[in-house]
Formats: sequence, C-alpha cells, structure tokens
Amino acid sequence: MRSLPCAALAAALFVLSASAQDVAGPGFALAPAAYPGAPAFGATTTLSNGDIVVFDGLDVFQYASNGALLFHLGSVPSFVFPSFVLAHPSEDEIYVGESSGGTIMRFFTGQTSNPDVIATLPFNYDAAIFDGSALFVSAATCGFGCGNQIWSIDLSDLQAHQVAQVPGASGPLAFDGQGNLYYATASAAFPPPPNPTKILRWSAAQLAGPSVLGLADAQFLGVGFEGAARLAFDRRVGALYLAEVNFTSGANRIRRVLGGAAQSPILLEGQGFRSITNLCLQSGSGAARFGAYQPASDAFLTYTTTDFVAPPERFELLPRRPSATLTGAGTSGPGPFALELHDGPPGGFARLVLCAPARFHTPERVFQTSPLPLFFGADLLGGPAGLAGKVYLPLDASGSLELDYVNPGGLVGQWAAQFEVFDSAPLRVAGTSSAAFL
Repeated sequence: MRSLPCAALAAALFVLSASAQDVAGPGFALAPAAYPGAPAFGATTTLSNGDIVVFDGLDVFQYASNGALLFHLGSVPSFVFPSFVLAHPSEDEIYVGESSGGTIMRFFTGQTSNPDVIATLPFNYDAAIFDGSALFVSAATCGFGCGNQIWSIDLSDLQAHQVAQVPGASGPLAFDGQGNLYYATASAAFPPPPNPTKILRWSAAQLAGPSVLGLADAQFLGVGFEGAARLAFDRRVGALYLAEVNFTSGANRIRRVLGGAAQSPILLEGQGFRSITNLCLQSGSGAARFGAYQPASDAFLTYTTTDFVAPPERFELLPRRPSATLTGAGTSGPGPFALELHDGPPGGFARLVLCAPARFHTPERVFQTSPLPLFFGADLLGGPAGLAGKVYLPLDASGSLELDYVNPGGLVGQWAAQFEVFDSAPLRVAGTSSAAFL
C-alpha cells in the first residue's frame, strides 16, 4: 500500500526549480513524448507500436504515439485512484488496476467495452505478466501495517491464489524471460530508514509450487536502494531496471540493477522530489539493443514524471551512440581540420580506424559481441587499405576527444574514419558513427 505523505509533498513544492530537468546518464539521450489526457496520478503503458494507453481514474483511452486519440476503450462508474495499466503480451487485452476499491479490470485495444472485472484485490499497486496465462499482482490486501502480498490470477478461469507474503509497503514486480519474478521491497515507515529497498527474485519453479513464499525463499540480488516505484525487465538483453523514488531524500532516478545500489549505474537522474513512474520498456526487434552507446533503434524506455501539481510529463530514454565528425577548412581542401569524437564514456578511451571509402561497409556490419552488438563500417583487417590505431586515446570527462591535423591536399575522397570506443576498464562498448573526406 503506497501513499504520498503530506510533509513530503509540501517539501517537493518548495524544493522544485522551474529550470530543473531530468538528465540522461552517459550513453543515453532523453526525448519528450506525448502524454495526453492524464492527470498527475494517471497510469499508463506504451505498446510496441508506440501507442499509449492511459487510465485517468474514470476513462481508459488509447492514443497514437503523437498524442492523437484513437479509441475510448471504456470507463468506470465513478472516479477511482489508478494503480497500473498493463498490456497482455499479445497487446489485444489491457489490464487496469485501481486502489480505491481494489478492482482489476480487462479492456480490449481498438474497441470500446464495459470493464470486465477479473479480480478484486484491495490496495493493488502493480502487476506483471509472463506468458499470457497468469497476472501477478502486488497488493496490500490485508490493509495497513500487515505487509504486502503477491497474488496470481489465472486468466483462463480467473481464480486467484496468494503466491508470496513480504513485509513493508507494496513494491513493484517484473518477470524475466525464464519466468523468474523480481520484486523490489518498500518501507512502510515514515520517514523511511536510509536506503531501505532490496531487490529479490523468486524462481519460476518456486512460483509453480504450492507454498506461499517469503523473504527466506528469495534470492537477494541487491540492497541499498533509496526506494522503488516501478521495475522493468528487458528480456532481449537480460537487464533489470528500477525507478528509484524517495519522497524524503528527494531521490528520483532510473537505474540498471547490477547488484546493490553502488554497483547499479544511473541511466537517468530525475528532478529531486518528483516521482518517476509508469516505467515501460520496449526491447525492439532490430539489431541494436536498448543499452548505453548503442545506435538509435526501435528499443526505448518510457516513463512519466510528476510533482503532483503541474500536468505530468512523459519522456523516452534512448541510447545515444558516440559520434565522429570532421570540421575545418581541411575537410574540403588544403588546410587544418579536426577529427572529433563526442558522447563517449567519460574517462574512457578510443582507437582510431582509417580505411579507404571503398573498404567502408554500407550498411555497417554488426558483430555479436558481449554484452551488446558492435556496429562498425570501417574495415578492421588492416593491411595496405586499412589502418587500425594501436594506441588507446584518452577521452575527457565529458567523453570527448579532438585530434588536430592538416590536409596538405589530396585527402578528399581517400579516407573514412571511425573510432572503437572503450570505457575506463577498458572494455569495448561501441563504435562511433563514421566521418569521411567526401
């Protein structure tokens, strides 16, 4: 069961700065996205085609990615507090939870219908679905002060049974590709103790068993997080993401969970004393993945943020690929020029690769490296037509590099340049875009 303490809300109103902005972490970029028809407490999800489904407490709408209204999916008799909106893997059905009366309803994309009530679980907070057969719901069904429960609703016969019992307030859920269930704990105390949130996992085999699971049955993946609003799992990459929100400390960010908080990089640092929620990850179907320094693709993560007073905002968090550019008079004839690299890992390294334009592969080749693919067009074979730099060139604190040269004449049409990019370890993380004398 989750609530926004009045003291924390008052603090938020005084602390927020009108000029503050969410800031994407290294290797990522932020783009504003449409969020129509939603109040501060609205719940939403994003479909694979970019459509947005919004529950505002009365009505459920389906919008196009640009905000244009497509369908009114249905409505409820009177206003309720939205908990979650979740799409079935087929995206034909939409599950909507509300915590005023505890009902969980089913609607259908592309058409208007009366709500199909599939369960009543008081104070439901979040839900997750794995293979389309069962809906798992995080709900404090016993009320205040007695912990949180996780329920499974069989979507064929709508029978519900309790799966787990955990202390504290309601936390968010997510499934991985093997049917293992992730849960982030939440403190019920106010103010909460420092860094109260733990990330747990129960296996698919445990979930299939007859026992009600508890903390003793879970695998602890990480501790020390300041709070938990939502989880999202990328099944293509095997990556877990956490919206970390704490109304006492002001923490408001998105992390990739790689252990405890100290080991889990920040993908996005949000404005303090706001609330990031409605986390929804689309893994995409192209060669590029959702990950730092990847090329732009159909993989993205959406979220909303609100101060609970002004209209909420919605954003897409996208990979940002490092770029290579040529500038200066020497790019088109004799004279000085600079070869620049931008948006690389801060404090990382780069190796320059030069090759004749005829040896530059278009489209780029995709090397299935771990953990993310490498996109590279310049020929890495070396020899007379190719030259791979042997020196690791250091990047500055912003992930940039500038190499200054002079074109004596005759370079136009002779060379294409690209960088291999490494982090501070150094582990290779990306290839830049290419730059060429054309």
